[in-house]
Amino acid sequence: MQKGYNTRQKNEILKFLKLHAGESFSARELIDSSSISAGEATVYRTLNRLTCEGVLKKFADSATGAARYQIDGGEDCREHIHLICSSCGKIIHLNCSFTHNIEQSLEREQSFELDCQNTVIYGKCRTCH
Repeated sequence: MQKGYNTRQKNEILKFLKLHAGESFSARELIDSSSISAGEATVYRTLNRLTCEGVLKKFADSATGAARYQIDGGEDCREHIHLICSSCGKIIHLNCSFTHNIEQSLEREQSFELDCQNTVIYGKCRTCH
């Protein structure tokens, strides 16, 4: 998809999400943030556009089903499974041989190719456990 225009609001949202690169946020959290002056409709529209452009990753909140957004970590971020804490929303990148072992096991035993880019496991992080 073609990248859209740069606007002050879009840049505010991107700056905020880049500053908090390891975290995910709901549209409501961004709207309520003092760092972002964009209106509600603009935030939703911008998040949708940035997700379609591949700039953001979109996850469902396990408790509410509401969308959460995070800066896409690039190619490296597409090669592993993501763990999301159902309490605090923290995203953990499962970058280890374990991911590779899961992929191989599913391929060998189930003839199933895992799409790591879209694979998310929900649970509780060390802090919330």
